Amino acid sequence: MGGGIERVARGATLAEQAGNVLGEIRQTVEGNQSRLRKIALAMAEMQTFSHQVGSVMESVATVSEENAAAIEEVSASTREMTSQLKEVAKLADSLTRMAEAEQQLLAKFSLSGDGR
Repeated sequence: MGGGIERVARGATLAEQAGNVLGEIRQTVEGNQSRLRKIALAMAEMQTFSHQVGSVMESVATVSEENAAAIEEVSASTREMTSQLKEVAKLADSLTRMAEAEQQLLAKFSLSGDGR
């Protein structure tokens, strides 16, 4: 019977050790679950941030396209104004030549206009 008591005592010790090991396993599992929840939360936050970055990038692309279109419009307007200014310069040059010719005619008229 002494051997039975020893076996029971040894079994109780092993059961207690097994219980302790199971407790440690449970704590490890709970710790891992906590870490996994934190990782999942961080991933969700990253996904939200990623969507926000994507949205901002789309906005930047839209603004860039609008700026490019505006720059093209300004460039076209500048070319048109340059063309118009060249035309005005030509007209001004023509008017200047006409005025000079008129001055010459008036000068001839004044010289010959004394009744002779």
